[in-house]
Amino acid sequence: MMYKLGLTGSIATGKSVVADYMRKKGLTVIDADAIARRLMEPGALAYEKTVAVFGPSILINEKAGSPIDRKRLGALIFRDVYARERLNQATHPFILTEMQTQVTRYETAGLGLVILDVPLLFESGQHQAFDFDSIMVMLVDAKTQKKRLMMRNALSDWEAQQRIDAQWPLAKKIAQADWVVDNSGSLANTYGQVDKILDNILAAQQSEQEDTHDGI
Repeated sequence: MMYKLGLTGSIATGKSVVADYMRKKGLTVIDADAIARRLMEPGALAYEKTVAVFGPSILINEKAGSPIDRKRLGALIFRDVYARERLNQATHPFILTEMQTQVTRYETAGLGLVILDVPLLFESGQHQAFDFDSIMVMLVDAKTQKKRLMMRNALSDWEAQQRIDAQWPLAKKIAQADWVVDNSGSLANTYGQVDKILDNILAAQQSEQEDTHDGI
């Protein structure tokens, strides 16, 4: 059986950093954000649905076939809960289908472990859509999170807080996590925590395989 590890966290907690580290270790990561970006390109299904919902005002040139202005769309959905829900309804089914397709492909190929990197894992309900073996949540303190977000996205204090508040509180995510990685310190410290978790997962897989072999 392939082990499915969910990776999530709130915005600017370091999820992408850990996902990149796992890739460098040779692990397979299914990136929900990358899938979403591809499906939001002109002509793609999620793009067509999103434009139908919000109209041409979200397009860079406001003309049919023009790319979506991600900054304009982001400003809209972060200040309007209803708009955010409409965007999720328009895009998440397509993203979920593609992720499920990739999971099936890797499982059929006999892969032992796959990481599903999903920023809105809980908010979108995808923690229920997949039969995860465990879920890893990234953690940083609130002050560090906001500071990193402001620097990374060139946002004001208010804009950063608006984006943080649009997601589940970290405490709520941590309450449903199997593993928590504290990314408040150095990268070396973060990577060390990830390595220990991966070692535990590998050990559990080996133990399960041994039990299965003994039962034959």
